[in-house]
Amino acid sequence: MKSINKLIFIKNKIKKWISSLLGYYTKSFLYKLYRIIFVYTGKKFHPGYIKNISDFLFKIIELIGVNFEIITYHYINLYKKIVIKEIYMTHIYKNENILVIGCGAIPASAIIIAKKTNAKIVAIDHDRQAIKKAKQYIYYKKLQERITLNHAEGYDYDLKMFDKIFLSYGIRNTEEILAHIYKNGKTNMKLIMRLPQTNNKKDMIINNSTVKFNIECKISTNYLGPIDSFCLSKENNN
Repeated sequence: MKSINKLIFIKNKIKKWISSLLGYYTKSFLYKLYRIIFVYTGKKFHPGYIKNISDFLFKIIELIGVNFEIITYHYINLYKKIVIKEIYMTHIYKNENILVIGCGAIPASAIIIAKKTNAKIVAIDHDRQAIKKAKQYIYYKKLQERITLNHAEGYDYDLKMFDKIFLSYGIRNTEEILAHIYKNGKTNMKLIMRLPQTNNKKDMIINNSTVKFNIECKISTNYLGPIDSFCLSKENNN
């Protein structure tokens, strides 16, 4: 009996050590990968490539299986600092309706907002497969009562109920989506939008002939590379 207990003890120790080791290298790998994307290649490549990489990472997660939780845990933590800053910047209140456009297969922003607030969250993505995977993960984390996931396009989604809208970094059809939000979003809604600090056209994106948003406030982060997160409101609010 003592020998069996000893073997179980050793097995658990080894399992814990392997888990810790995988966690360390996973965190290090994801951090370095995103630094490369945002800092070193961000100036040369379109930000939409980032979504392709995140989807690719999720496919790896599925294949690894047992390490699924370790990798997603660190993936979500990559976004934690900036999302928490965005929550405080925009003052998300209890029972507000939040929309996340471009949630991807790992809906990190939606998960962090759900855990930090009591807001009602809807997250959408144009990729049907990504939404399918995201639903599986949300169900696994028992967050299905707090996060609703829909396969939809951001440029024609019904916006009437949403108090705050998060526009993910690197999504496609940005100009169409911004025009749709400006025209059909609630008068007093707030739009949270991430843009690279190296994007010289950011002023034209948020204030042009189609849309005229006010920049209410801004936060910056260098954790994943130089990114500005803007809190925007409609110009006719003032």
